[in-house]
Order: sequence, then C-alpha cells, then structure tokens
Amino acid sequence: MNEKNQSLSVIIPVYNEEESLPSFAEELIAAVSKIPMPSEIIFVDDGSSDQSQAVIRKIAATDSRVKGVFLGRNAGQTSALSAGIQKSSGTLIASLDADGQNDPKDLERLISKLNEGYDVVSGWRKNRKDSWLNRRLPSQIANALISRVTGVYLHDYGCSLKIYKSEYLKPIRLYGEMHRFVPAFAGFLGAKITELEVNHRPRIKGKSKYGISRTLKVILDLLTVKFMDLLYGKTHLSFRRRRNHHDATGSARGGNHPLQKIRSGDIRQRSASLSGSDFFLFDWFSASAFGTLGRDFGPHLF
Repeated sequence: MNEKNQSLSVIIPVYNEEESLPSFAEELIAAVSKIPMPSEIIFVDDGSSDQSQAVIRKIAATDSRVKGVFLGRNAGQTSALSAGIQKSSGTLIASLDADGQNDPKDLERLISKLNEGYDVVSGWRKNRKDSWLNRRLPSQIANALISRVTGVYLHDYGCSLKIYKSEYLKPIRLYGEMHRFVPAFAGFLGAKITELEVNHRPRIKGKSKYGISRTLKVILDLLTVKFMDLLYGKTHLSFRRRRNHHDATGSARGGNHPLQKIRSGDIRQRSASLSGSDFFLFDWFSASAFGTLGRDFGPHLF
C-alpha cells in the first residue's frame, strides 16, 4: 500500500467511561492531529448506563473527525469493536481503550512499524500498570492459551492498542468475546504480524469492568477459534494448490494471480473452497456456544 494513499480510522469501544472520556478524547484528538493522513475517530458506546453517550455527542459536536456509534444495549466489547469496524472508512484501522491506560501517542509509532512491511501491529504492555491477581495473571494465562492454540504467538493479546490494514480486518466476522483473537484471525488470512512495546498507564478515573472471570470465556471462545482455523486452513490449502498450478502454467504473467484477490480483501474469493455446510455449521456452533451473534446489537450512527 502506498503510504500517500493511507487514511486512518481509530475505534474506541466505550462502556460507562463518562469520567475518563473528556480528557482522553482531548489527548486522542491531539495525537491523531499530528499523524499526516486523513483520519476519523469513532467512539462506540456499548449501552452505557452513565452519561457516556452525552459526552460522546458533545465531543463529536466540536470536531468533524469524531463520530459516535451507539449500541441499543450492552452487547460487549466484541460487538462494539465490530460496529466500529463496520462504520470505518480508513485503509488503516486502529483500536484502543477509552479508560486512558493506552497512550494515544503510540498510534504514530504503530503506523511507522506497520509501514516497515507488516499488516498487523499489536501493542505489548511490557510494563503493565495493573494488579497482578485480577488483571496480569488472567492475561498471562490467556496469552499462553491463545498462542498455543492458534499458532500466532504474541505476548499480549489483551492489549486493545492495535493497528491493522483494513483488508485483513473488514472480512472477519466477530462473535461472543472474540475481540482478543483478531490478530490470530488476521494471521489465518495470511497477514504478516508483529508486536511493539507500548506505554501503559495506571487507571486514574473510573473502575475496571473486567477481571479473572474472563479466563473461562477465553477457554470457551478458543473452541470456536480452532474451528475457524480449520476452515481457513482448508481455504489456504486450496489457494496453495491454485497458486502452484498458476505458476507452473506460467499464467501469472500479467494475469490475475489468485493471491491478488486475497490481498484485496475479497471474502468471496477467500472463501471459495468452503462449502455452504461449513458456514452453516460455524454459525450454528457460534450461536449455540455463545448465545448471540456479533451482528445482533442494533448500532446507530450519530
């Protein structure tokens, strides 16, 4: 991708963060303003019961780059992230938390790293400012499990500060609590992934919404992730066979190489080797295991 043609969408899921939002938004807008490309900032309110929606509307009224997406109920971080992705228009899509612990200044560093030849850059909170029992311990367990099962090894899947080329993020269908697995899904699609140490700050305002109970959800979601890995594996095997045949016949001389459509994010081409029963089984499995599909959250854009 030509760096001159890049644009940035920053997605921030929000749930009851009225205290931290004003100062965080000011800091984020200042950081994004220093990045030399067209940008948008999308706050996705996940059915907050406080004044977060009102705060988002106020921020959006003062800056045309800021958008608000409001879910009809508290659907979870995965649904909030998915709603933001649907509304995004950037060639690059970044995500971070609204609690102020992620440093918006790191966005520019993530973009620079991505432009070294990567498709996904995941933040690594090496010096994490959280309690060991409630936050760091479950995170360490989850990172070890996810890396082992998916084969995509990262130190910190739970860090919300990440950046993706949109062609690797837009085709992914998110279910349950699967936002933490997005780098692995991108890896299944052939993305080149790396990680970068990022600044992590203590929470100053508000309260954490998560704890050690998340570990059980991670274990359950890994069943679906493994199933998806098998489906994507079938697809990649088909493409490897097509590519070998394509190269052997010499038809790659200026023709449409099969991998070109993978790179373009064409989900129909990527899924060509999967049968209808594969997708039916996956949808049934996801709905049965987790009770709700990622698209059932009723977002509306402000």
